[in-house]
Parts: sequence; C-alpha cells; structure tokens
Amino acid sequence: MKWIIVINQYVFRQIAPGCDIKDAAILSSIGSFCRSGSKKMIRMSLPEKSDGKNYDFTWINLNQLIRELPILEIKNKAAISRRIKKLETAGFIQSYQEPKEKGSRLFVRILEKFDQLVDSVDTKQRGYGSRTTGVLTQNNIQPYTNKPNTNNLLSVDKSPDVPENTKSSGVKELIDFFYTACNEIKGFKPEISGAIEGALLKKKLTRYSIEELKQELSWFLGSKHSQELGCTIKVALCTYVFNKWLAGRMY
Repeated sequence: MKWIIVINQYVFRQIAPGCDIKDAAILSSIGSFCRSGSKKMIRMSLPEKSDGKNYDFTWINLNQLIRELPILEIKNKAAISRRIKKLETAGFIQSYQEPKEKGSRLFVRILEKFDQLVDSVDTKQRGYGSRTTGVLTQNNIQPYTNKPNTNNLLSVDKSPDVPENTKSSGVKELIDFFYTACNEIKGFKPEISGAIEGALLKKKLTRYSIEELKQELSWFLGSKHSQELGCTIKVALCTYVFNKWLAGRMY
C-alpha cells in the first residue's frame, strides 16, 4: 500500500479545477511509478510526433494501482481508467495503450505540468481555510525497525543508527521519516549519515518545527532538486534548496 501521497493540493485546485482529491492521489501514485529508480519498472521508449524525440513511458499496472490506494475505494479498472483519462485531458500525463494482441498494457509518461505540483509548496497558514502542504495524505507512517510490520505484512529494514548526542528534539523522528518517505517516493532506501545529517537537523530544529521540516523533506523528495542533486538530507537542507522551499511558502 502507498503510505505517502505527495502533491500540492493548492496548486492542483488552481490548475486542474475539474479534478478532485481522488484524481490527485492517482496522479501522485503515477508520478511515483514513472520516477521510480527501480529496475523492476517496465518502460517503453516512444517517439513524440511534435518534436520527433523519444520519451520513456512506464507501464501502469491498474490492478496494482488500485491496491496501492485503498483509501479511494475504487474497485475496478474501468473506474480508475476513466480518472487516468481525465488526468491526461487535464495535461498532466500522456498515455499509450498497447494493441490488444500485445497485451493491452497501459503506458504513461508525466508531462511538465506535473512538476508544478511537486516543485512548489505553499504552506502559509490562514486559519481553518489555510493553504496546505504538498502532502495530501500521510497515513500509517511508522519508523523503520528490524521487525516485520504486521499491519501491512511487509518486512522493513532498520533505519540508520543516530548517535546519542543527536537524538534529541525530534532528530530521530525526522531521519526515520526521510528514510521511509524516500523509499516510498523514490523506490529505494537511502544511505544516511546519522552524525552529519543528524547535526544538520538538530540545527534546523532551533528555528523550525518537526512538522515544518517534514513538509520540506516531502517537498524536496517530490521536486526536481532531488533528481538533479541527490536524495540526501544534507542536500534537502542546504541553503539553495531550503530557500526554494521557503520561497514557495510565500505569496
């Protein structure tokens, strides 16, 4: 099951007024599949008529997509296919359906419009009707341990050890969060230096809350910066990237 759904719901509402929260969740999952570094993903290179270039399309297993998002309560492929078509009409994705004789598999690539959702986060609070973070749903997030997660029947790895002198003020919680989120969003378990990155988190916690830093780390993993610069807490907290996130919180 997909634990974290990352998208900027404020921007989504602005640029896709005809779509709803279920469409946003499906789009977030499709983005995770398409940008996953896993070798298990099945891809196909197809030419684009407009510019003649080849682009990678990723196979979207509709049954798996339904299983990943039980919160949507979508039970059949026809229903989720209609929503995927709506997302294509809205300009977030491009799809290719194989001929029936080849298996009728659905391949998708994400378009530039999708980056508007994951590369800008506005978290400026305005009471009950506030602009919210890029995280729509953060359900059942638990720190990684070396024990099986009996709730989801999945074995999980132990997150990196954090030195005793950096365990205060939520550092351990943030490292566990980043480890879990990176595995969920990017498809791999990152190497983390508890001493170095723990110290950086501890310093940030003198100015920002745990929830604010979780928002920044989630935004970073869903942004182009994690692709270009690498998926580490050190990069996420560097001045250049952190200021990008701060800028996204302003009007």
